[in-house]
Amino acid sequence: MKMKIRLRLSLLFAVLSSSVIVLFTIGFVLWLSHNRRHEFKQLLEERALNVAQLYCDTREDNATILADILVAHPSISDEDIGIYGSTDSLLFCTSKNFYRVKPIDLGHVRLIRVSLIDQPDGRERLSFYYKGVFRYCVVVIEAKDIIGFERLRTILVVLFFGVIVSFLVVVVLGFIFSYRSLFPLRQLVMGVGQIDPTRLSERLTVPEPDDEIKHLTMAFNHSLDRLEKAFLIQKSFVSNASHEIRTPLTVVRGELELLLMNDRLGGSELKRSLGRIYDVMLELSGITDSLLSLAQIEGDERISKRSVVRIDELCLEAIKSVNQRHKEWDIDIDIASFPEDPSLLELYGDSSLLILLFRNLIVNGCKYSSSQPVTVRFVFQEERVGVRFEDQGIGILPEERDLIFEPFFRGSKSRSVSGSGLGLAICKRVAILHSATIDIESNSPQGSIFIVWFKRDNLS
Repeated sequence: MKMKIRLRLSLLFAVLSSSVIVLFTIGFVLWLSHNRRHEFKQLLEERALNVAQLYCDTREDNATILADILVAHPSISDEDIGIYGSTDSLLFCTSKNFYRVKPIDLGHVRLIRVSLIDQPDGRERLSFYYKGVFRYCVVVIEAKDIIGFERLRTILVVLFFGVIVSFLVVVVLGFIFSYRSLFPLRQLVMGVGQIDPTRLSERLTVPEPDDEIKHLTMAFNHSLDRLEKAFLIQKSFVSNASHEIRTPLTVVRGELELLLMNDRLGGSELKRSLGRIYDVMLELSGITDSLLSLAQIEGDERISKRSVVRIDELCLEAIKSVNQRHKEWDIDIDIASFPEDPSLLELYGDSSLLILLFRNLIVNGCKYSSSQPVTVRFVFQEERVGVRFEDQGIGILPEERDLIFEPFFRGSKSRSVSGSGLGLAICKRVAILHSATIDIESNSPQGSIFIVWFKRDNLS
């Protein structure tokens, strides 16, 4: 059976409160019962003392008269009194069916002086030993505490109905309390239900009380911020990707239509068109590869394949990979920048991602340098190690340095050179996965400097 939180809280609150009330009631009843028995014992002791004094502190010829007074004027309802002498013989009793006390029990009473025993019929028997002026005796009184039991019974009835009424009151109050307590949560649920993918800019109203509901609302708003940002990035990514892919496809389509429309193309014109198509397809292939690389690492929060690598070896591997495709590019690595301790170049990371990072920075420098050399060197500081890429290219405007790492963004100086605008976005994501940063500086007399800084605590 499924119950709402409000009903569960109300019942739980009622059960817990009622349990406390019942436990208190049980303890109170036990205390009342003990107190009733104690008071009745004191009453019986006083009665037994009076009887003993009347019987044992008077002369023998007056004892019978005094005992008759006890029978005619009982102080406790439904009482029976018996008096045993020093020889364990019954000297006096108010009832013919009076209980005969065993000699061993009388001897025990003489030792402890007072004994109270509960009887099966609800009566209580008090045995009292008294040393009088003229004789010793044991007074035995049997009586039922009718008034005490009646008072206790009345209190039990009151407590029973009081517990029932208290339970009902607690249920009602608990229901009202849970309703008021969960009201902000219901508002939160209603607010969340109104948000859909077309209204991600909306935010939930944060309540004023500094409680868990406020923290939950703030956490959900933060999640909406991240979700909205992800949707905007996805929308921008799809839009830019579609544009970048549509442009080369349009060129290929135009060349193919030209070939189909002109049946008399010469060999040189045909070769030129096919070469144009081939170049565009290479560009399209590069865009596709970049999109796949960015998509693979975009959703990762940490590196899955982590091992000890040497960044100098990875740089050499990246240079080798670039030279295989672009033999005309001039790429130098500054041997003098290598440290005497090779362990300074070791770190924990993903070798394939770091090679991708270094290769993209090298390609980026060479592509915009017009056959000028690109230099790779290592720099060391107290808390970090950097890989420095220097080019002699067209440079980057200062106001565009924070934007060039966004997917598909291309600087105003670089639009004349073919490219997808994804290389540096991939570099930034790989750097983030390795807790690294990328700084941009201007090179003298021209060009740019990219420095990838790795923290010392990431080094092995």
